[in-house]
Amino acid sequence: MSVNREAWLATAGRDLPLDAAALCPEGDGFLERRRAARRARWISRLRPVLQKLEPGEVVRHVALGVRYRFAEFYFSAYLVAHHANLTALVLTDRRLLLVACKTNGTPRDVKNQIRLEQLREVKPRRVFGGLHLVLADGQKPFFTSVPRADAKRLAELAASRPTAPALAPAGGAPGSSSQEALCPACLALVPGKVGSAAACSNPACRIPFRSPQRAARLSALVPGVGDIYLRHHAFGAFEFVGSVILLCVAAFLLAEAVDDGGAVLVGIVLAFFVLIPRVVDYLLTLHMGRKGYVPLADRPAPGGDARNLAAFPGWALALFAAGALAVGGSAVAAVGRATDRAALREAMAAAEADRLDEALAAFHRAEAKDVVATNDRGRFGLALLRTGHLAEAEEVLAPLAGVPSEEVLAKEIDAEYARYPDAETEEETEAPAAR
Repeated sequence: MSVNREAWLATAGRDLPLDAAALCPEGDGFLERRRAARRARWISRLRPVLQKLEPGEVVRHVALGVRYRFAEFYFSAYLVAHHANLTALVLTDRRLLLVACKTNGTPRDVKNQIRLEQLREVKPRRVFGGLHLVLADGQKPFFTSVPRADAKRLAELAASRPTAPALAPAGGAPGSSSQEALCPACLALVPGKVGSAAACSNPACRIPFRSPQRAARLSALVPGVGDIYLRHHAFGAFEFVGSVILLCVAAFLLAEAVDDGGAVLVGIVLAFFVLIPRVVDYLLTLHMGRKGYVPLADRPAPGGDARNLAAFPGWALALFAAGALAVGGSAVAAVGRATDRAALREAMAAAEADRLDEALAAFHRAEAKDVVATNDRGRFGLALLRTGHLAEAEEVLAPLAGVPSEEVLAKEIDAEYARYPDAETEEETEAPAAR
């Protein structure tokens, strides 16, 4: 055994069930030593998983990659999807383990397997690295960011499979999936689709699982909450903060839309700020939850007496409370502003009905509450002009001198002024004096 392989085994762990010759075929060149050292670090971090392999099972190769799904990467931030799909591909003499990992290679909750008889082919990608898996059920999962040397080595070892049983018939059993979910605690096979089991069936484990359906419903209520429930803490917190900001903005937009009587605008705000984000996050969270099982306890519980983890960590509860306060405060402020603008609506209605004193009194109340925008002032002055109150209209419109306003509104005001010949004459006689 070479000195390089001895150092590699010392880092990886001599007590682990490793096929040293298959795992470390490299010589003593610089790049070969770097690849071997990197693989040894990955294996040392995967120790909690590799210690739970089946009796007699040995590891033949390990690589890190990112499982790519177009829809997931499209509807979530690329870096978030990249982090959530980082996977260790552990090839043994019996199966290919897919272990969700952190960026440093430490294993996370989700663990799946593909038995070698279900693995038809490993196809390395010639450009930019990565590989395709061709499975018996017709699925072709794609992994990016797999170094080309590792992808090629995985393909070679998967094709040789010296101890693998004969291949199953193409497509496997009717309705079966080539990728199978494993218990995140003991690595026992959990039959059926992810979410169909409430706890591990292994009597020595019995750890309870989190429900993908519950996670999706939580995300439909408030985006991000379901992701935190599935222990995607960073992504869930980011998404929750974004959903709170959307709700705060929506509160003010809805108040403005209701104030203007725009039913179409109300529908648009509800659709794009409330409904669509929840539908998208419901589907995305359900997809994330069905990748594999996530534990609801901190350790296996033989006999079923599990000490459950809290559904949400303490910091998440504080975040939820802060979000509720932010949305509640925004809603109160939006309703208050809409209430204050009621005086402006009253002023407009009175002006259009030619009730001058009532209109001016209501307008001054709205001014005192600082809810009169530039265009509001212009529309109120236009209403006074149309009912023949030139002097009062000029007083209302005076603050708009030199202030940009809607082009259509400005033209309408000019057109109304044109109906007053005396006002035009007065302006023409005053103009030379001003010059």
